[in-house]
Amino acid sequence: DGPGKSASKPAAVATSTVGWKNSVQFAQFYQRQSLTVDGRSSVPINGLINDLNLMSRRRGESLDQEFRVTMSYLADFTNNERLSGRKLSTSAAYWDVYSQTLNMGVRLGRQSNWETGALGRFDGAAFSYRPTDNLALGLTGGFLIDTSFDSPDGERPFFSFSGEYITDSGNLEVRPFFEQQQADGVIDRQALGASAQYYSERIMLFSLVDYVLQHSALNNITLTGNFTLGRSQLNASYEHRMSPYLTTRNALMGQTFDELTDMEEALLELSLEEIAKDRTAQSDTLRLGWNRRFGVWTFSADIVLNDFSSTETSVDVPGLEPHQTLYSSFQVRSADIFGRGSYSGLMLRVADSDTSDTTSLYWDNRFAFGARWFVYPRVRVDLRNFSQTGDEQTRVRPTLRVDYRMGRRIRLELESGYEWSTRSQASRDIDMTGCFIRAGYRANLWPCGRLCSVRAGTRSATARRDP
Repeated sequence: DGPGKSASKPAAVATSTVGWKNSVQFAQFYQRQSLTVDGRSSVPINGLINDLNLMSRRRGESLDQEFRVTMSYLADFTNNERLSGRKLSTSAAYWDVYSQTLNMGVRLGRQSNWETGALGRFDGAAFSYRPTDNLALGLTGGFLIDTSFDSPDGERPFFSFSGEYITDSGNLEVRPFFEQQQADGVIDRQALGASAQYYSERIMLFSLVDYVLQHSALNNITLTGNFTLGRSQLNASYEHRMSPYLTTRNALMGQTFDELTDMEEALLELSLEEIAKDRTAQSDTLRLGWNRRFGVWTFSADIVLNDFSSTETSVDVPGLEPHQTLYSSFQVRSADIFGRGSYSGLMLRVADSDTSDTTSLYWDNRFAFGARWFVYPRVRVDLRNFSQTGDEQTRVRPTLRVDYRMGRRIRLELESGYEWSTRSQASRDIDMTGCFIRAGYRANLWPCGRLCSVRAGTRSATARRDP
């Protein structure tokens, strides 16, 4: 959440000052995967992944501050050219400060906040001002990036105006926004939208609307609900969205042009907006779910229907055919069935699409040996029939993971697995085998504990939500 974001209005508490609380989480994992397809072997993954999450917070009488850095680095042992420029990842790197006296906040650096209408991560600043306990105003701007591997991109500036309204009870939150972004000097997206959430003891509702003004199209409308009926939990959602999100940059898909201005100069018959719409499909997804607990047993069932529209053929880029997929699954799981700390679950999943039918069986387990050793044996079996060609594919994937917990701060993990797959075709069979190993540790150094995630005492009657 952006700076100055508020949760429901809490009661005032006594004044207290908390010094800096620091948390450093570090993980190193060696991963190697080998594949053999029809006698030809390859090693697509072989490297050491290093993850770092550093956070430092201070809750003061009048000023709250937070520093956060989340990074990952891959030491690749394969010298794969495909990974060039994709070894160092920076998901977040920002400084966040909020003044209780001024009721204003700012967050500077690499961050993300979809509630402002910004798509994905960006490098920039987010300002907020809360004139009352129930109302907040925000201004966000900077430069958008596609992935966490990217450096700041000065060709993709954006800005957004956003707001937040929370009822006195805190049950209803509404957040409208207006966002505009550019790419290569061309308006890439100009959108108006809002999100809303409603909470009660037995109901949680969420909605999102995103409308693109320059394309006159509905980018997304999402409705989600979770309901508690006795001992049962029900959930339902409907999402109508563009896939991918409709922006003018979609016109570059399938093209050799690097910039929109170059493409606009070369193509005289169609506009960039028309080509972008040709590259963008519409996706409608309906989800229905149920789960209920009977003693130590929990049963759940889900149905998901996805309808993906076609795309148009234009400027030498072929369109995509429409397709539908129906997913249905049933799962039964139990805790402590093999002793304290154990777990076992069995899931059956069926996927029925225009091109193939797939039946999957997944068995997941956890066995606890004392308070430190945990073993996770898992097996997945997939049976797939291709309706258009008549091919049949069988895939079996067993895996085993072992965890050793050295107190609360360090955990050692070792996981290995094997995959066997065969596809029967009219002319011949294609066999594939593969194996992988993943070994490493996770360390939580200087954990800041509860005070790092829960606001310390303050005179203010409003507390912004922790990111």
